[in-house]
Amino acid sequence: MAAKAVHNNGFQVVDCVIRDATEHGARLKVANSLALPDAFELRVPNHGIAVPSRVVWRKFDQVGVAFTTSVPEFSA
Repeated sequence: MAAKAVHNNGFQVVDCVIRDATEHGARLKVANSLALPDAFELRVPNHGIAVPSRVVWRKFDQVGVAFTTSVPEFSA
């Protein structure tokens, strides 16, 4: 699922793909995990989702994030 990591008051945007998600967090695929700051807003425009997120782990082109609020749309 296509998404965007938005930070710096919307002036910086990193395209990403949500690989796995629950209502509490997600695994994102990005071009470079170091391009993301520790905190940002994850936006999923096609689903009307915008949720504050924080990085909990980084690995090459993947990032694990925790949502600061739950996202019921991702619950199974």
